This record gives sequence, C-alpha cells and structure tokens, in this order.
Amino acid sequence: MRCFVALGLILSLLCLPVSSQAGLTAEEKAYVAKAKTFEQDGWIYLYVEGKPFEIGFQNGYLLASDWREWLTAQKKRFRFY
Repeated sequence: MRCFVALGLILSLLCLPVSSQAGLTAEEKAYVAKAKTFEQDGWIYLYVEGKPFEIGFQNGYLLASDWREWLTAQKKRFRFY
C-alpha cells in the first residue's frame, strides 16, 4: 500500500508542468522544441532527444496531462484522497 502512495506522490509531481509554453524559460522552450508526441492505434508515442535532464523535462512536460488523467482514474478506482 505504501508503494502505491509513494508512486502517486511521485507521479503527481511529474504532472506539475502546465501544457502552455507561456511559463517556460527560453532554455525550457528549446528542450520542448526537440521533442514531440503523437497518437497512433491507441498508443501514445513520445520522441525525445538531448541530455538526460532534457529528456526527463521533455517527458514530464509532454505527458503531464496524460499522467494527470491516469492519476484521476486511479484515485477514483482505489479511492485515494
């Protein structure tokens, strides 16, 4: 049970970035410009490139809304508060 709670906290932190680029610095915008997501046959594909930090930022930024949706579904499923 503690594992699910820890996982939920970690994933919720990943969801903090907003989907608009308005709050990004020029450096962060450059990170995001190198990455993209697309959906095909029900799968979400993610293309990222750069140094490990850049890849992590791109991943969190581009998939934040998908993680938020997943967390909401899990909260309803397991009744986490």
